[in-house]
Amino acid sequence: MSETTDTVAEIKETTETSPITATEVVEAVETKKKLPLTEDDVMEALQKVIDPELHMNIVELGLIYNVDVQQNANDTKDVNVEMTLTSPGCPFGPVIMGQIPMVVKNDFPGEVDEVNVSLTFAPPWDPSTMASEDVKFELGIF
Repeated sequence: MSETTDTVAEIKETTETSPITATEVVEAVETKKKLPLTEDDVMEALQKVIDPELHMNIVELGLIYNVDVQQNANDTKDVNVEMTLTSPGCPFGPVIMGQIPMVVKNDFPGEVDEVNVSLTFAPPWDPSTMASEDVKFELGIF
């Protein structure tokens, strides 16, 4: 489904008791498109990036340490992502790091100018403290 279709569906769900006009739909869609891009939006998009070895998304794994969205003068944004890998020798590191700019630019076309991914191993990844509860369960960490 497209973003507009999703937005229209959301509007219809919230206005079941009263009819909604076409003008109200257009205004709601335009308003939603004008919302500023946030770090939370980027984190949500990054859930599409899957670690090829563990078959889990990098956000739930706790591999994303920081996301920073910077406004540019031309109304676009630069997104800076600081992340780690499951191990310094992770053979899929370049694949994961390459997917991040593709996902962010695809999810926010025309809004994002640059996506910079920096890699750090400080602190080292520890799934027992950094991963979500669902990932801990999948990995057998109790």
